[in-house]
Amino acid sequence: MGSNYKVAILGAGVVGLSTALEFQSRFPSCELTLIAEKFTLDTTSDGAAGLFEPSPSFMGPDLETTREWMKYSYKYYEELLRADCGVNEISGYNLTNSGEKYTENHYLKPILPTYRRLSEDELAEISPGDWKFGSLQTTLTIANRVYQPYCMQRFKSSGGKILKRTISSFSDLGTEFNLVFNCTGLGAKSLCDDKFVIPIRGQVIKIQDPTIDKFYISNYSTYIIPNGSYVTLGGTQQFGSDDLHVDRFDTESILHRCSQILPHVKGYNGVVECWVGLRPYRYRVRVQSEKKANLEIIHNYGHGGYGVTSAPGSARHAVKLFETTHKATGKCSL
Repeated sequence: MGSNYKVAILGAGVVGLSTALEFQSRFPSCELTLIAEKFTLDTTSDGAAGLFEPSPSFMGPDLETTREWMKYSYKYYEELLRADCGVNEISGYNLTNSGEKYTENHYLKPILPTYRRLSEDELAEISPGDWKFGSLQTTLTIANRVYQPYCMQRFKSSGGKILKRTISSFSDLGTEFNLVFNCTGLGAKSLCDDKFVIPIRGQVIKIQDPTIDKFYISNYSTYIIPNGSYVTLGGTQQFGSDDLHVDRFDTESILHRCSQILPHVKGYNGVVECWVGLRPYRYRVRVQSEKKANLEIIHNYGHGGYGVTSAPGSARHAVKLFETTHKATGKCSL
């Protein structure tokens, strides 16, 4: 592919950055521009707890593809453990007082180095809660306040361009680009008139507590996740809400639920911040090609609360989709 081939990535969250780096690695001679309204600290990805832990119900185009995303993403992050970029290994617990199925994760079992059921004695030692089932896992955390700037620097050092701009229609791009990757997350709702994209409001509390060195999850709605300088306490999953204000009742609920796992967090005075973000949920992540406004577009959005976990895998899929199409049509030499 010639160097005059111009590509735009819309969106600079972890999905957009992952797609940009994946495309650069495959087609280093192309001119690549990252276009976004918000970058790094201002993105929804910045506030994510960053634990590699997909929901068992998370879904890409199909189950087999989604499993491949998870396998690839874990391997991708694992290879960055020595890169000083915010990726670290961590062990922790998934706990429930409901059925055993709530601690089972079909995506993680085949890929994590440690994944096993906890005994009754172990459950009693871990937490004072009335836990019926639990699993021990060794996985990864990705601290986006370190990882996203690292990705941005890699992108720029490889010749990538940055453009701060709001895109309200694909026609805003004119005829400047040959190809656009749409990684706009929640913005895809209006940009693509996609009625399946909805916000899931998430509120978390970030504290500093070096005594917490393991993660704890209870039914995926309550969690304690140490990652870098902070421990994230969560959370909320409020479908359809776009309220970005901190709600004191949510704060109280989070502290109460987390204290059922680790009692000392209930009266914690070292709160660094309360943070609210809107997760870009879609019933299936959309990775799909489309022709529109004289542009070739490849969509990659709708990851909900699992953008950090699945970004490398879905980015690889999106770039492969472009590659496969162009090989079939003979429009580029690879």
